[in-house]
Amino acid sequence: TSYLKIGDGPLLDAARLELARVTTLGLAGFDADLSADGVVEAASALDGMRSLIGAGSRTPARLALDSVLAGGASYLRAHANFESLDRLEFILRYEAPAARLIAVARLESGDSVPHLRRLWRHAAASIFDREAFDASAYAPDFAPSSSAALVALGKRLFNEPRLSGPGTRACSLCHDPTRAFSDGRATSALLDSSLAPHPRNTPTLLNAGLQPALFMDSRVGSLEAQAEAVLASPAEMGGSAEIAAQHLRGDSAYRNAFAEALHQRPDTAVTGRAIRIALAAYVRSLEGLNARFDQALRGDSSALTPSERHGFTVFMGKGRCGTCHFLPLFNGSMPPDFAVSEPEIIGVPERSVTPGARLDPDPGRGGIDNEPTHQGAFKVPALRNIALTAPYMHNGVFTTLEQVIDFYDRGGGEGIGAMVPGQTLPSRRLHLSALEKKDLIAFLRALTDTSMLR
Repeated sequence: TSYLKIGDGPLLDAARLELARVTTLGLAGFDADLSADGVVEAASALDGMRSLIGAGSRTPARLALDSVLAGGASYLRAHANFESLDRLEFILRYEAPAARLIAVARLESGDSVPHLRRLWRHAAASIFDREAFDASAYAPDFAPSSSAALVALGKRLFNEPRLSGPGTRACSLCHDPTRAFSDGRATSALLDSSLAPHPRNTPTLLNAGLQPALFMDSRVGSLEAQAEAVLASPAEMGGSAEIAAQHLRGDSAYRNAFAEALHQRPDTAVTGRAIRIALAAYVRSLEGLNARFDQALRGDSSALTPSERHGFTVFMGKGRCGTCHFLPLFNGSMPPDFAVSEPEIIGVPERSVTPGARLDPDPGRGGIDNEPTHQGAFKVPALRNIALTAPYMHNGVFTTLEQVIDFYDRGGGEGIGAMVPGQTLPSRRLHLSALEKKDLIAFLRALTDTSMLR
């Protein structure tokens, strides 16, 4: 094995990824749902990181890192109760310092690592840092770098009725900026409801650029593809990207705007592809990761109330929410590479009744790939700004967060009496107390950030 030498760069990059995995998946109990040993296993993972770090040169940063990791492992073992562990305390006292020290050690090593195209920026020390994420990681190769002119053009197009076939509907009709880019309806207002046998709720577009799969059935992998599908949908916009381009080519103001926004490209004409590029650039700009919860993670101890902080403990612990809605994006993109978002079957009912609930007939992902195990499976939605985007679920069946929490507390569809083949959500009751439910909802409200709209 003498010919196999792993440099400090890859070694420290592995440590960086493992620290993120421990903090997000490990402390959520993702790998230890039944045993509830997630905290102890996370401590063992930190011990493993110490062994990994110890295999390299003993610089001051690495020695300090070893001490922080040892302290973190000791803290977890001293607070091993999965339901009561204060995850925020662990992040502030151990994850944040360890992430910084890994970053220093990476600089000290001088051993570079290939800059892979990851959502989590290579230069960001922690997944909780400001600007830790690069939404362009999910953009197709033909998409240019964003610019103020391109985003402005996309915003203009977003509000342009001529993008639709009949010339009467803009994207903002359903994705209303004053409603956090949702519409407040149970299901979307459609051009022709007969063409959508299973109408769905309109999801927010805030932070949509931070997801590797889009639509509730995950049928596309980029915002450009999503724009194309919506424009071409007979039920939604009733046209196509090329038809929209034909509508706009005769407008000299639009021709000038496209020429300015795409001046670095060989083709600056008003085309269907250019429309999709501009719309996607605008939606990617709708990024908000500076909620009060984020401020608390970055050291502002006054950002969260005691109730909200306890709600975060419930979210990651007894509520098991963090096993599907992963930190720090709170969507289904699995850290630390955020490349995969698995659909889940939770058994959403067609009406908000219990007992005697009936499963909603929408096949979800199963209607796209025809996989029996995906019948009734849907993409895990993002929880950021959830306080602003009622009603909830793919069919808008629940009007309040209290109803949503009660549904999960009872064990999803099976727990309220529906027949749910292949339910992936554990059907056992969570037995959340009234206080735990209240604090959990308080925490969810602390995930609100609409600063990008000002």
